[in-house]
Amino acid sequence: MSGQGGAGKTTLAAAMAWSAARLGLRAAVVDLDLMFGNLYRLVGVDAPRDLGALIASARQGGLDEESVVGASMRVAPGFTLWGPLAVPEQAELMGPAVEMLIDTLRSESDVVFVDTSTHWGDAVAAAVERCDRSLMVCDGAVGSREALGRAIKLVERLGVPRARMTCVVNRVGPRGCEEERASGLEIEASLSSTMRIADGGVEVAEPLRAGRMDQLMASPRPFARSVRSATGKLLLELGCPVDRTRLHIDEEDEPRARLRLPWNKVGGA
Repeated sequence: MSGQGGAGKTTLAAAMAWSAARLGLRAAVVDLDLMFGNLYRLVGVDAPRDLGALIASARQGGLDEESVVGASMRVAPGFTLWGPLAVPEQAELMGPAVEMLIDTLRSESDVVFVDTSTHWGDAVAAAVERCDRSLMVCDGAVGSREALGRAIKLVERLGVPRARMTCVVNRVGPRGCEEERASGLEIEASLSSTMRIADGGVEVAEPLRAGRMDQLMASPRPFARSVRSATGKLLLELGCPVDRTRLHIDEEDEPRARLRLPWNKVGGA
């Protein structure tokens, strides 16, 4: 989630879900930018299915398997997507349906990623209240520090403690959010848990325009590497059933100074 548009939360939700699926987990993704969400575009879905199909079932007191499966989009092995709405005006009706969907997915999947919208209605509030971890996404844009602070306070008022929040600084790099700016955002957030995602620039934009999230995340470049590393750490913290031998976690974003010990010296030299 984020207090501003364009911080990259949709891209990160899709990229983290792809990473989780590649680790063998059943990753569910819910796009709660109900009116104008486009996460399906980033992952190559040409004909999205309408999340509004759940409204009628929710009014009957529960979601049946047929309605949940009918609203889903299988993106890749282990990666299934729900949302957004085909008719934006129905967004105000989705609160109960979203609560039921998330409860269902929590029991049927290994991890659920929810992409929120900048505007929060009942559906987004219901998702935030149920989350095990709120990823508060920000970048180096003007106003990002203030937006981050407001978003954190809003999440707190919904009953989510700071211990369940992570400050995610996106687009870190000389062309994006520089080190001093990233450090300032982390200090402003005052959260014990932090993540940094490397700036990908054009290398990220071009695959996403073509709906090739798989191609983007399979690359060895800094953006994909930092997302895979952050996702691995997050899944371990949340207790997800991850095979640790398949994780590739970068312990340090920057190379650490090495001691120049005398490995090649001979006795007395």
